[in-house]
Amino acid sequence: MNEIDLTELNVPGFIRFSIKAEDTQENQEVHNWFKDFAHEETSNNYTKAIARLRELAMGDFKISMLYDIVENLEQKIKQLEEKLEANKKVEVTDEKEGGMF
Repeated sequence: MNEIDLTELNVPGFIRFSIKAEDTQENQEVHNWFKDFAHEETSNNYTKAIARLRELAMGDFKISMLYDIVENLEQKIKQLEEKLEANKKVEVTDEKEGGMF
């Protein structure tokens, strides 16, 4: 017998998942936090809540990447400033020694 997917029949189905974790205080707190988050952010749509957490994580990742870029640019600017300062000192020394022919 051929099995037919419900979506092939235009019948909306449901997806499910469960969380299996050791029953610890920390895990219960995380679980309760997620349920509260899902309620507040997505009216208890857990799949949308997971998507929202993914968006937030990607935003954090982008901020972290931008932070690294800014740090790198600041280092390069500092190096350039140090080279400019060293060049200014060389120019001043050359002017003092140069004089007239």
